[in-house]
Amino acid sequence: MFNYPESSITVFESLDLAKKDKNNIFLSLSDSLPREEQVPFAIKDNICTIDLPTTCASEILKGYYSPYEATVVKRLTKNGCFQLGKTNLDEFAMGASTETGCYGSCLNPWNPNKVCGGSSGGSAAAVASGIVPFSLGSDTGGSVRQPASFCGVFGFRPTWGRVSRYGLISMASSMDTVGIFSKTLEETRWVFDTIKGFDRNDSTSYDAKKKVSFKEEKPKKILVPNIEKLKSFTESYVFDSFSNLLSEVSNEKVEIEEVDFDIFENSLAVYYLICYAEVSSNLARFDGIRFGPSHNQDVASWRKSFGQEVKRRILMGCHVLSEGYRDSLYEKAIGLRGSFSSILNNWAKEGLLLLPTTPSTAFDLNSKKDPLSMYQQDIFTTVSSLAGVPAINIPWGKHNGLPYGFQLSAGANDDESLINQSVWMNKFSK
Repeated sequence: MFNYPESSITVFESLDLAKKDKNNIFLSLSDSLPREEQVPFAIKDNICTIDLPTTCASEILKGYYSPYEATVVKRLTKNGCFQLGKTNLDEFAMGASTETGCYGSCLNPWNPNKVCGGSSGGSAAAVASGIVPFSLGSDTGGSVRQPASFCGVFGFRPTWGRVSRYGLISMASSMDTVGIFSKTLEETRWVFDTIKGFDRNDSTSYDAKKKVSFKEEKPKKILVPNIEKLKSFTESYVFDSFSNLLSEVSNEKVEIEEVDFDIFENSLAVYYLICYAEVSSNLARFDGIRFGPSHNQDVASWRKSFGQEVKRRILMGCHVLSEGYRDSLYEKAIGLRGSFSSILNNWAKEGLLLLPTTPSTAFDLNSKKDPLSMYQQDIFTTVSSLAGVPAINIPWGKHNGLPYGFQLSAGANDDESLINQSVWMNKFSK
């Protein structure tokens, strides 16, 4: 495993020093160390903190300090944890490799020539390299689960609404969720229990009133995408490992049933149409008046404050919502999203959905110049996001020294049971 140098946990005096750190895990670190008995954690830099800047890895927010703190940070701090630092990400959480941010690429802790996934790549790398026992990221279309797979850690996306989004800078509000990275499921459950629940600052949050203790729980049934189609969308080593897992699960007398693969192919287009639309709306606030560069800058300078991927999504979102296209694109996507949600929640009544988290292990830095090839990384993760249901990456095996994982998904509000059933599934990991 690639070891990060000590400079990765140096107390940075400014974001400019953080930019010089060659591994680019952290954007900034706390300048004071709390009591030794407290537990350190890292925070994706689109989650607001008071003591550290919140930049979303964008030039437009460089040096910005939030006047308030995210609810998830407050709840962890209240329960004996302290913020070690803010982690690198794709700009405004738009990407699947942590390469689009203004601070440069975050490197994979298993191989510095590979990406660590995205958009929460810095948080995944911080846990994988042993800097912190757990970290927080945000998951919109797979931004916790995908980097968790690439870095070989657990990555949990809760049911939308179970965790407050107050203090999470919005990208696509109807899918954004604060997620958890850790090396053990017990830690995942503890963090989830600590941050979940109703928050009066977030009208979409709620208490599910679930009383499920942490324990191993055997699934009653496993649902998998059509095997023949799945084979054509994954690398051979991922598919072979997945097939071996199904054999082991079957030997444990757990029923396995195939489901239609089309929903995964279709969900990718639906996800990005909705995502584009919400991005164009949410980023309208960064207009150089309320946030971002001073209003006395010229338009050309202001435009340069956004990276290429952010500008691409804003423009596409304006197109999707424009007259003549809203009905045929956006409204149709919203209708399909409702269908996907019904399908996934009906499947969940029968059993867990099991599928690869990513089609392959981590790819080379700067190797995906075509945006569409980057978007394809989300083919197995977007449908859970559209449905708002919980999903988790379980680190599974390695190929040529690089980790990959498999993903379990359950029905809405079955978060605690999903973690318990993941304990049982994790027994088969290599």
